[in-house]
Amino acid sequence: MNKGQRNRQWPKWYSPSPGCSKDSGGSLVINVKFLAEKIGMNPTLLSQYVQGHKKPSDKQAEKILSGIHQIGYELSGINLLRQT
Repeated sequence: MNKGQRNRQWPKWYSPSPGCSKDSGGSLVINVKFLAEKIGMNPTLLSQYVQGHKKPSDKQAEKILSGIHQIGYELSGINLLRQT
């Protein structure tokens, strides 16, 4: 962990681990690299948006939000089968 990251509050959809996981509060978080690959965006650029170093244009923000919605849609289609 870098010095500047110790007290940083990340958005709920950001996670330093691959794919999706849950944070300590039980909220679903999405890894920046995973989301960037999903929407065809440079992971470094998306990370800069997350960290507040750059502000996305309206078009880029819509692309990010659309990607988050797509992931949600895909997750909603998961069926879990129980073996008896």
